[in-house]
Amino acid sequence: MTVRDKSYRPHGRKKLKFGYFLLIVIAIMLLLLAGFVYSQHQNIKAIYGAATSSAGEIKQQQEDNEQRTRDILSGLTDMDIRELPEDMRLKLKNGEISEEEALNIILGAENPASSKENNSSESDNVKNDTNSKDVKDSLNTSTSVGRKEEIIAKIYLLRAEYLNKIDALIASGKATISSIPKEEFTLSKKMSVLNMYKSKGSALESDCDSRMEGLLSELSDELKNLGESTDVVSDIRTVYNEQKHLKKEELLNTYYPK
Repeated sequence: MTVRDKSYRPHGRKKLKFGYFLLIVIAIMLLLLAGFVYSQHQNIKAIYGAATSSAGEIKQQQEDNEQRTRDILSGLTDMDIRELPEDMRLKLKNGEISEEEALNIILGAENPASSKENNSSESDNVKNDTNSKDVKDSLNTSTSVGRKEEIIAKIYLLRAEYLNKIDALIASGKATISSIPKEEFTLSKKMSVLNMYKSKGSALESDCDSRMEGLLSELSDELKNLGESTDVVSDIRTVYNEQKHLKKEELLNTYYPK
């Protein structure tokens, strides 16, 4: 009868256990990587797009996306509601017009300054012609704006507001970098500034996302109340996300040129 040596150890079993442990570690790492890629897929996509597209190509894609946005939103109403013109967006940014005035412009009103002049002129005409009932009625009659039209206008206003906030964030970043003496602008300092503005940018995006989802929820409720399809809500969300993605591409292409 063969007697087993007491010093015998089942090395094969140990190797098997170690193999299972290694597989578990690899699986966890892959899951973490997949989670990171999923959560950052828009940013990764933007980096790739910025690296493979020219500034002209990105601009054309932005214009195409803006046209799709106009087509989608204009299909919801007979009113001519458009995005805030660039000159008016800058006036909103500088505080020359209020959000309420910006909304009126989006809804089809005239430039606030010319509107005031026209109102003043029309008021003078009413005073000079007290029998002109039609003119009086025209001054007291405002365009009927429904809840749906108001939400569409607010979507356009949200776009203008956050473009202004992005501009302000970029200006702040440039000022911060300019204020740092060259000899102190080390790699660690660069990373510190980068992380600070990355956090601010992420917070800005999250806030904009939250407000957009709030508007889309309101729009969905209003469309249901009117007995209309809510399919358009997902279309708006799609062009909104694409607009964000293309803006990131634009910024990366501008400040991190190939």
